[in-house]
Amino acid sequence: MRILDIDLDLFLYAYDGLSHDREDNNNVPFEEERVRQFLEKRCGLSKEKPIEGVLVQQHHEAFLYWEELVEAQRLTVPFEVVHADMHSDLYTMSYTYILGELMHESVGNRVGKMDKSKLHFSNYLVFALACGWINHLTYVTHYDWDDNDGLSDIYFRDFNPESGLLHLAAYNPSEISSYSNFTENKIKSDKNRLNIPFNTIDMDDYQNTVEFDFVVLCRSKEYTPEESDKLIPVIMEYIKVI
Repeated sequence: MRILDIDLDLFLYAYDGLSHDREDNNNVPFEEERVRQFLEKRCGLSKEKPIEGVLVQQHHEAFLYWEELVEAQRLTVPFEVVHADMHSDLYTMSYTYILGELMHESVGNRVGKMDKSKLHFSNYLVFALACGWINHLTYVTHYDWDDNDGLSDIYFRDFNPESGLLHLAAYNPSEISSYSNFTENKIKSDKNRLNIPFNTIDMDDYQNTVEFDFVVLCRSKEYTPEESDKLIPVIMEYIKVI
């Protein structure tokens, strides 16, 4: 099964990895027509055949939505995620917990055992990967994205974001508590390892050919100006909320 995971901040003209107060965010949103072209021509969505999904305010809520679908046996694990976002959401927040504790649990127990207070919009994809939910992750990037920006070395095979494989494993917590020690010494582990195919592609080059099963749209107020909100009803024409 396949999920399209969209962040509203993708549809801004200037690439900006920083958060802002909304009133201070001077970035300019795309015009409606350009957004529709991306949804229809690049993602294969149609207003005539909207795909089931949800609008969330913060992106970590996508994890909770997927969890509901999995528990209802409506989403089969593992599934593919196409993440269309200005940010990777593969950041290092709570990495010591994920790699030093959660990954020591058997994969089937991780969702039930995980400390959801550590779930954040910057790391929810790492949690989904750690739980064995994702079998392929495509990161559809902003057209001005700096190569490998936001791709944390510690989550990739051989600490190389260009390896084409995400690599998560169980580590000795004391060995990875220092991020600089972890990365400089390239501490490795194969215990409980998960290797997940990963690729990036520019939003202007992406071309979907297989229908999605679910769509998530995130508002992300920290990264979008108020003017971006006018695009939400446009995008929601392609999403069927149940």
